[in-house]
Amino acid sequence: MRYLSYPFFKLLIAFVIGIVIATFFKVQSMFIYGLLSSSLCLLAITIFFKGWSKPFKWLGSLSVIVLFVSLGFWRVQQEQFLPENHYVNQGLIGSEAVIELELYEQLASNQFNDRYYARVRNVNATQSTGNVLVLFKTTDSLEFTLGHKLWVYDDINLPSNARNPGDFNYAKYLEGINVHGQIYIDKNKILKQELPKSSDLSFFIKVRKRLETALYSSEMSKQPIAMIEALLLGQRKHLDKEITVSFRKAGVIHILALSGLHVGIILLIIEFLTRPLQRWNSYGAYLQTIVILIVLWSFALMTGMSPSIMRAVTMFSFVAIGMTLSRRTNTYFSLMLSAIVLLLINPRLIFNVGFQLSYAAVFAIVTLQPLFKSLWFPRNRVLRFLFSIFTVTLAAQIGVAPISLFYFHQFPLGFLIGNMVLLPALPMFLAASILMMGLLVVCGNAFKLDVLLNFILEWVIDFIHKVGSWDFLLIEHVYLELWQVILLYFILYGTALFVSPVLSRSKKERLIPIKPNNFLHLSLFSVLLCLVISTISTLTKDSKVLILHQAAGSAISVYNNHRAQVFTDFYKMTENRDSITWNRLRWIEPHRERKVLRDSLHYDLKINDLEIVIIKEDGFYRKTYNQPIVLLTQSARVNLERLINEVRPTLIIADGSNYRSNFITWESTCLKYNIPFINTYEEGAVELSY
Repeated sequence: MRYLSYPFFKLLIAFVIGIVIATFFKVQSMFIYGLLSSSLCLLAITIFFKGWSKPFKWLGSLSVIVLFVSLGFWRVQQEQFLPENHYVNQGLIGSEAVIELELYEQLASNQFNDRYYARVRNVNATQSTGNVLVLFKTTDSLEFTLGHKLWVYDDINLPSNARNPGDFNYAKYLEGINVHGQIYIDKNKILKQELPKSSDLSFFIKVRKRLETALYSSEMSKQPIAMIEALLLGQRKHLDKEITVSFRKAGVIHILALSGLHVGIILLIIEFLTRPLQRWNSYGAYLQTIVILIVLWSFALMTGMSPSIMRAVTMFSFVAIGMTLSRRTNTYFSLMLSAIVLLLINPRLIFNVGFQLSYAAVFAIVTLQPLFKSLWFPRNRVLRFLFSIFTVTLAAQIGVAPISLFYFHQFPLGFLIGNMVLLPALPMFLAASILMMGLLVVCGNAFKLDVLLNFILEWVIDFIHKVGSWDFLLIEHVYLELWQVILLYFILYGTALFVSPVLSRSKKERLIPIKPNNFLHLSLFSVLLCLVISTISTLTKDSKVLILHQAAGSAISVYNNHRAQVFTDFYKMTENRDSITWNRLRWIEPHRERKVLRDSLHYDLKINDLEIVIIKEDGFYRKTYNQPIVLLTQSARVNLERLINEVRPTLIIADGSNYRSNFITWESTCLKYNIPFINTYEEGAVELSY
């Protein structure tokens, strides 16, 4: 296992380091271009003196590493500059305007909204550009198709960021896929709409529509059709939420998410069907690769070129080329080169959850699966095949586990059961679904293949629902810090690379001890560092008051080393929404590893010398307070000037339960009296010491 010596591995690491540094620290343009120029000059010098002496070789390696670090700086800087006619640069955030939108991707609906991605074409009859997340109320029951144009009178807002500690930063996620705003559209805000003309649709979109029409003309029921749409067309819009939840709990959600797994299977199917081309002439292998690439990218275009499909097709395009070149190191080579290409196109991908999971899974399969397979070699072909599926699944899940826990805070132990049943059959499902849709398009008759698929997919749905209902197989509420994720990967791969030389030898040779290598030292050092940081963080916990951001209610958390007490006022919420909101607040970062109690939020709160006055909708407060902190909630009807004169607050905070229009008035009043003002929409949760 010598991939650490591969040049592309070193270049990828250098490039990623450059991207991360430039993202979190401002790097001046002069420094970037100076670094690029100097590294190129050094590289040219070392190429000229190649072979003269070792110092020039070392200098050449250093200049290449510096070049890729500076390339990371440069790409991040380029991505930060949006076009002049981008709606963000036109000052349109938060301002109502007539906006022309074109829907280009439909997302799965949630409990409250139907969701789409759209391109901004015009704003107030001025040409504009940029992508937005568009949300319609599910209660409005609006139906749109891709390519649908809408003219609306509304405002574009910034997506929500992590306003409470530990919240998912949705704004960063959308920025990673080049979406910089969101717009909530009520039915009465739609001024005009226009169906896409057939002539405006691309060939691949027409093909997808034809396939969808054929699919719905089959004898299959609703949810099996929705599964085939997800498996082959990348559309999960018609899948019931319960099915998605069951697949997630069972640890097989990747089956429904059109990504690397499906593209890899399609690659194998095409490779099998085009093998006769290899025997055609001396260029047959190259012709086969061209056909594979054409089919893969046509498939990507037909499914809408979603970011996950683009990543997967790019990755497996390099794999296909590597297979043709018959490189012994083609898997690692293809993996590293595809990552570099994707990050050159969009450096934000390094922070994209899907990108991280895809590469973590493939890297783990390539690295860990051979180690697992070396432990047992069944003579029976069926057992060997099943054991291979088992090792691939285990390696992939181990590889993605730290990232999954970091983002989703849960780990499904049922993944082995679900994957052992579904993965062996998935290629047959995909092949049969492709054949069925082809028959429906060409002949208008699937010859009962649709009936057979319907029976099988309904059984799959029931089986996964059963596995997902076993709550004891789902580990929830596990929270990791970023440093813990990094150290876990050091421990994992350090251990794997240490034992690899042992497992690659015969069983007799494995009994012979080997000298500990640097990878063992890396693992042990990572374990020690993890224990030290955990101990320090436990000992340094202190007592805080946190004014939380909550859109439809108010919440204050008071916590110390061992416990937290959360005061809430969610009186306007339904019982279901109250439960969902409380569950989210219960697991924000300060509440983890603490005993959490819930209490009602009244008109004042006193903790030691800290006094907080809560002004609610009715505007009530007592005049006997002396220099407290004031929290304005529920769009309080209060004369702020009178309140300032009567209680003399040291700080005024407005939380997310207020109308945003109130903030301007309140802030100007506070400015007039030289009182600090904070609103949690902009600043997020406010931390106070007591």
